[in-house]
Parts: sequence; C-alpha cells; structure tokens
Amino acid sequence: DQASRVQVLMISVDPERDTPEVLRAYVSGFDSRFLGLTGTPGQIKDVASAFKAYYARAATVNGNYNMDHSANFYLLDTKGESRVLLANNTGAENIAHDIRALLR
Repeated sequence: DQASRVQVLMISVDPERDTPEVLRAYVSGFDSRFLGLTGTPGQIKDVASAFKAYYARAATVNGNYNMDHSANFYLLDTKGESRVLLANNTGAENIAHDIRALLR
C-alpha cells in the first residue's frame, strides 16, 4: 500500500551501449514503475563517486568488453539522503523492512 511512495532508479555505467531505449526496455522487465538513468561519461563518474560505487570497463576477446561494477544498492530517505547500503544478496524481507522504516 506504500509502493507509490517508493521510486526505484537504476543507473547505467555503460552509456555507450545503454541508450535510453535499451535502458527503458531493461528496467521495465523488472517493473514498469522503475526508472533507468544514464548520462555522459563525466556525469556517470560524478554519480559513482558520490555513492562510492566502483565500475570499470573490462576488455574481452574480439574487441568487446564487459562492465565490472559494484553490486550494492542504496536506499534513500524521503529527503533524498542515502541512508542504507544493501548487498545484492539481501533478502526481500530485510529490504522491505528497511524501506518501511525509511517511510515512517
């Protein structure tokens, strides 16, 4: 019943491949209310730095590449302040508990 008070944002660290169209299709596979954000390499670097998130381009064979990146995610409070850092393997019940606490 409080889902309308929560906004999920996913930020790409690969603007070369993650065009707005590609990102929109990807995040809508999770939930149509999720938003995907991208930007210039400089903007992404600034955001990653602000959140102390790691990412790096890793070359593969035939000139291709993968993007290595941290797999944690953040919960922000209703004022936009980062309040909780969660590991990617945190269970749904624990995440829901933390979200409910931040919405109080």
